[in-house]
Amino acid sequence: ELIDSGQQICHFGCGDAALSFFLSTQLGIRIVGLDYSNLALKLGKTQLEKHRGQVELVNSFVNQTPFLDETF
Repeated sequence: ELIDSGQQICHFGCGDAALSFFLSTQLGIRIVGLDYSNLALKLGKTQLEKHRGQVELVNSFVNQTPFLDETF
């Protein structure tokens, strides 16, 4: 198994997070979707309300994330 179910993944440039939702469902892991586009994340949050997955969406630039090193 490539990914331990206790792990989490950060999806940089997630856009509307469609792939993040798919991966979360298929792999059974928590995914943090990160994108700088408020519009894309707004669309993703609409999908988040419809689907039950372990996905968190964060508005941030790749080089200025709010996460500590080795979080993912």
